[in-house]
Amino acid sequence: MYTCIHTTNCSFVSSGVFGADPDKVSVNEGESITLNSSVIKKQEEIMQWYYEDTRIALINGHAKTSCLYDGEGGRFRGRLVMDYKTGSLMITNIRSEHAGRYEAELIRSDSSGTGEILNTNRKCNSTKKRRKDSKVEIFKTLIVTVAAVPGSGLSAGVVTGIVVGVLLVAIAAVAVGVIYSLHKRSRKSVFGDRDVLSFTKGNSVTLQTGLTKQQYEVIRWYFNAIHIAQFDQDVSESCLYDGEGEIFRDRLEVDYETGSLTITNTTTEHAGHYEADIIRRQHSGSNFSFHISSNCDSTKIIPKKDSFADSTKTFILTVIDNSQSSAVPGSGLSSAAVVGISAAVLLVFAAAVGVIFYRRSIGKCPTDNVVRFCKSMR
Repeated sequence: MYTCIHTTNCSFVSSGVFGADPDKVSVNEGESITLNSSVIKKQEEIMQWYYEDTRIALINGHAKTSCLYDGEGGRFRGRLVMDYKTGSLMITNIRSEHAGRYEAELIRSDSSGTGEILNTNRKCNSTKKRRKDSKVEIFKTLIVTVAAVPGSGLSAGVVTGIVVGVLLVAIAAVAVGVIYSLHKRSRKSVFGDRDVLSFTKGNSVTLQTGLTKQQYEVIRWYFNAIHIAQFDQDVSESCLYDGEGEIFRDRLEVDYETGSLTITNTTTEHAGHYEADIIRRQHSGSNFSFHISSNCDSTKIIPKKDSFADSTKTFILTVIDNSQSSAVPGSGLSSAAVVGISAAVLLVFAAAVGVIFYRRSIGKCPTDNVVRFCKSMR
């Protein structure tokens, strides 16, 4: 006999009679199921569980002398939980590949000749595969079926992937609009560089200027039009800012050789639009206005005003949160697959925008300042 209430964990109890008819049980995909031994196991007794005649668990009186096995193809890896007192076995996050016949063998203390052989070594080899001996006496059998969770035609993983992809495309579209708007207003940086970057939460990202120390005098960095860093050749005349909500506090690092900026331990709140305003050494007339005092106030919030930069480099940064691990319940896609779909959509969109922008740009070539650039592109 067995009972199952519609909760995440189902527990099945059998009479435990040797040679009795198997219990037939059903569980939904993604739930947990407990194969209840319905006995109180003595310390010296051993319980063995088999799945389709292959051993998946050996439960002794202590963890050091017990072992859980991965099974064929590693299907049970990280999914089994044992109860040392009763010999019961739990299968977590069950899938269709776990459907089938489960059998339990109890080796009592008075069994002849087998108790010593079945005691395991302290070093459990979970990858070991051992078939059931034909002489084994099975006292309990369960036939488990796994039902797919009803839902729409699309799995939760696919839906999540589509939603994330659409959001990333929307963010990219807004970012490209901002870049294009700034591009139209700036005569000095008609084809301002822009890089689209994607990083995983917790990693560090370096925004590369591609310059050498001899190529710049002052560099100002902005995040969503808020000043976050300013530095020149003299470290004492430089400053790093915490940003709004102090999201950059103790996270910024500067490379004075190249003017590049590194953001450490990134989070999703660091995703957005970054700009580097570059004042070159040969620039005339406005360098003085970019120098700051040696008293750096990192808490200061300074919005971006009119730029006197010789050139501006732009970055669009997305930060992916992979804290949700494993597969999405009820889906065939892992979080890595969802991220892959999203990244692919974003890359295709970015490539399309790049082609359109390139074709528009080479068709204009209006002044001497950009003729050489246009020719090089052609």
